[in-house]
Amino acid sequence: MTTIYDIAKLVGCAPSTVSKYITKHGYVSQALGEKIAAAMRDLDYHYNGIARILSTNSSNRIGVMVPLPRPPLLSEPGECHHHGRNHRSGSHHPAHGLLARQGTPLSRRT
Repeated sequence: MTTIYDIAKLVGCAPSTVSKYITKHGYVSQALGEKIAAAMRDLDYHYNGIARILSTNSSNRIGVMVPLPRPPLLSEPGECHHHGRNHRSGSHHPAHGLLARQGTPLSRRT
């Protein structure tokens, strides 16, 4: 599997520069960005969000347990219907989100 270290070596830049280009955090010149993009295509690199979560030990997600019995509150993970409106996580970053699940509290389980 191709890593940002492989891309950085091919392009001749630091791995942190490749990371900045991929995550769009920080400045990378247009010329260097084009080289990185070409190397990513040549090496068939695909960003792996799960690998990032595992390496940083942080998913930037919040888990919510909603006790039963209640009417269904959630139609899809991360969506809450309240007063006829669909509210999603306030973050637009693909790695941020809200995970919600209905269940019985631990104290009531047998």
